[in-house]
This record gives sequence, structure tokens and C-alpha cells, in this order.
Amino acid sequence: MMVIRSTICNRVMAITLLACMGSPLTTVVYAQDVYNESSIFNTGTAMYVDGSIYNEGNLDNEGLISLTGDWLNKGKYKGMGALQLSGKTPQVIHHRNHTVHKLVVDGWGTKYIKGRMKIGSELHLKHGIVEVSPYDVLKLQENT
Repeated sequence: MMVIRSTICNRVMAITLLACMGSPLTTVVYAQDVYNESSIFNTGTAMYVDGSIYNEGNLDNEGLISLTGDWLNKGKYKGMGALQLSGKTPQVIHHRNHTVHKLVVDGWGTKYIKGRMKIGSELHLKHGIVEVSPYDVLKLQENT
């Protein structure tokens, strides 16, 4: 497991999180917020963020991204990975009409969906409340 105990501010470089072939998911833990203005490639890694993620670049998720804070996606998001909302306090999710393959709602706090968000294949409700106002959209694809 790799533990990074400071805020990550990715402005100019690409960060690639790789899982080893044939081994369980590698775990990367960020102790604070993640700000991305470049590229993050999550290729089979479990990435836990005890804070918020602000994406204004490219985020390719083929693993697990779990966060306790807000999710603000102004950039591009793609991938077949899972996004887990695990905060014990309210979380705000702005996803900008991109598709999340798998959304996991956990952590008891209310999850406020803002704007448009699409779920590609799975919505897993463990703990907590999902709130979508009349002005916002949470769309489940046909096979979800």
C-alpha cells in the first residue's frame, strides 16, 4: 500500500496508478484532497481519498476511486471502474453528464447529485441517502 499524506495538486504531469498483473488491487491512499488539471490513469488500483476530488483534466478509472468529500468533475471522466461515495457527512457530486460504470453509495451521509449523472451498469446502495433535486438528473442506463 502506498500512503501519500499531503494534498495532491496535479497540474502538468500524468499520474498512472498501476496494479501488478495477477495480484490483488494495489491500494493508494491520499490523506487529503486531490486536484487534477492534467491526467490520472487508474488502471486497476484502489484509490482512497479522505477528502474531495477536483478534476479539471482527464481521469481514466479502471479500478476503484473512493472518497469521503465532494466530487467536482469539470474535466473528462471515463472508464469501467467504480466510484464510491463513502463520506459520513454530506457529499456534493457534480459529474458533468459523464457516465460512471459503477456507483457505490456508502457512508451514511446524504449524497447530493448536481447537474446530470449517468450510471452505466450498476448502482450499489449500501448506506446513506441519494438526493436529486427537480433541476438535476441521475439517469440509470437500460441494463443498470
